Amino acid sequence: MDEYYEYYRCQKCGQIYGKDYCKSCNSVRFRDNFAHWTSGDSNLDEMIQNSQQNADRSYKLIEWIEYSNLENIELIAHGGFGNVYKAIWKDGPLINYKQPWNFNKSKWRRKSNYIVAIKKFRNTTHASSEFLDEININMKINTISSNVIQIYGVTRDLQNGEYAIVTEFKSDGNLREKNYYHKDFHSGNILNSIDKYGISPEISDFGLCRPMEQSSADKTLCGVLPFVAPEILLGREFTEAADIYGIGMVMSEVISGEPPFIDRDYDEHLALSICYGQRPQIPEYTPEPYAELMK
Repeated sequence: MDEYYEYYRCQKCGQIYGKDYCKSCNSVRFRDNFAHWTSGDSNLDEMIQNSQQNADRSYKLIEWIEYSNLENIELIAHGGFGNVYKAIWKDGPLINYKQPWNFNKSKWRRKSNYIVAIKKFRNTTHASSEFLDEININMKINTISSNVIQIYGVTRDLQNGEYAIVTEFKSDGNLREKNYYHKDFHSGNILNSIDKYGISPEISDFGLCRPMEQSSADKTLCGVLPFVAPEILLGREFTEAADIYGIGMVMSEVISGEPPFIDRDYDEHLALSICYGQRPQIPEYTPEPYAELMK
């Protein structure tokens, strides 16, 4: 057995389980509730249900979240494909630091009245393959690293019928490997939270993220211009190097205190300049090892 986890005997089935989660019993509890909800799309229902049947930790599954369970919805950011909102999820996500099932009360333990982010996409009145891909990628990334924004589930706006993803909310703004390309890496997608252990930066917005074997065939140009690698501007394939270029631009912003090319319009003229080799000027006070790494 893994020495890094405590192991327990389930009060219901008697099986030994680790990581504070009895997969055998919890999967049955979720399955018994399948008849009491629907997203309105069979493919999305299947994805949510599969996550609940296969998860061995509560943070590895997603839920269908009724829009009426979200309140105080407030617009906080505009994105290239939609908008991001802040809201309070009245029920809240399942706890993930101990067994989420309360045997005494026969219900899930949750973080009630929990602040979350809602990522709404334009033209998603049906669960398109791209929308399902975004959810799937976010779930996979959650199992790879803890330093990413956790996805809690999916909801649907009652007014316009558009689907949205509900995720962890980071309250303290942004910083302006596992064989995955992010493909939209810039400072606005590095979010911070502050707790008793200090500042915790986490990578967000994996809507364009794809496994390496899928990325090479997709040449869609998108992202924040100063952070897009020149080879991508020229229509070439996405590679790991393109993400590394974006990291270099984030490093430039960190050391200079301002976004790259802040004095220029983000237009075709800047794109041409980047393709011809123009880069942000490195401040004289930059430590040499940092400057070399940034290059």
